[in-house]
Amino acid sequence: MRPSESAKLLATLTIAAACGSSDPVREEIAKSGPGLVTVVEFVDYDCRFCKEQHERFQPMLEEQRGAVRVVLKHVPSEKHPNAKHAAIIAICAEAQGKAEPIHDALMGGAGRSDEGLYDLVQHAGLELEAFKACMRSDAPLSRIEADIADYHQLDGQGLPMLYIGEQRFVGLQPEDVLAAALREAAGR
Repeated sequence: MRPSESAKLLATLTIAAACGSSDPVREEIAKSGPGLVTVVEFVDYDCRFCKEQHERFQPMLEEQRGAVRVVLKHVPSEKHPNAKHAAIIAICAEAQGKAEPIHDALMGGAGRSDEGLYDLVQHAGLELEAFKACMRSDAPLSRIEADIADYHQLDGQGLPMLYIGEQRFVGLQPEDVLAAALREAAGR
């Protein structure tokens, strides 16, 4: 790192500390506790590269079930008119502890019509009335705003963006890169 870059980084860290700013990834890692690898994934359900990354990464996460904690951060693009609705669906499923099956279904292109959505919700074992109440509330929109703020705080430059531990990846990554990062984060 050049001296001018060091000075900029130090100034940025000093300002962030003075303003009480924190690192959302480190906060999530701290919540995971010892022995768990934290993956923070910023997603847009209509991003084709996010879907392709999910197809590559999901089998690795399945192999590591119990050793990895996945945190989803929703960053629906305004260019994708259905992405915000999908994020709301995912957030409401997460509120009932069913983030993973709904996330997988949405990444797989599951229908988002009311009829298809309610079939998906019931198939995932969600309580339908609580789900509908969540969909009508402001809570999912507040969560999306917070997730977008985290994305910008981390200087998000595009999707897919994910962190495996503290290691950042932007753009579609090869399987071997993701697998190596998981092993490194797990200390193996």
